[in-house]
Amino acid sequence: MMIGIIVAIDEEVETLIKNSKVIDIETDNVTKFYHIVIGKQDVILAKSGAGKVNASMTVTKIIEKYNLKYIINTGIAGGIGSLKIGSLVIGDSAVYFDVNMSSHRHKYKYGQVRELPLEFKANRDLVAKLYKYCDDKSVISYIGTIATGDHFVNNLECLKNIIEEIPNITAVDMESAAIAHVCSLNNIPFALIRVISDIVTEDYKEDEFALNINEACTELGKRLIEYISMEDE
Repeated sequence: MMIGIIVAIDEEVETLIKNSKVIDIETDNVTKFYHIVIGKQDVILAKSGAGKVNASMTVTKIIEKYNLKYIINTGIAGGIGSLKIGSLVIGDSAVYFDVNMSSHRHKYKYGQVRELPLEFKANRDLVAKLYKYCDDKSVISYIGTIATGDHFVNNLECLKNIIEEIPNITAVDMESAAIAHVCSLNNIPFALIRVISDIVTEDYKEDEFALNINEACTELGKRLIEYISMEDE
């Protein structure tokens, strides 16, 4: 069985490709699937592109094409509160911040898709192993809920609106909940790990995300490779 890794953008692919052995590349004219070897592990790496639809399409394909032990969704995210740029967030759950099916007829919470749980829970063993790795390596990391939506959160007013509806979230991104959603429906164990590329505050700079993206992706890629390399066959 193989490990599946899904990322959204080229910067997130680059470090993983550079620091692993590429066995094969498959494409269906939309998505590239890189068969790579990390340590003793066979890994399928796929770039989804940004957003929930791209993420959902890619995770569906990778589940259908390959026999997977589990899936890791990794990449960058916006941090909330006292988090620091470069720290890691291990998502133990994911929720949508742009879904609202509540009405006088239905008792659904903000962020909840009809007939589904509000939060999609990551595999507890994977979360524990990732956190232990970070602790052993003295990597600053947090466990928490990642909120996902098709909106790049780059101002404090937007962030406050999200937190008002869904409190106690740790980071925001554009793919995690969609991937968690599909994995949950298909009973595929999954983990979410994100590196904080920017923090939305009152003095948020428009180019903060762009300034930090390369360094953040490089650091996360190296950490993920090290973690997977430590796994047994």
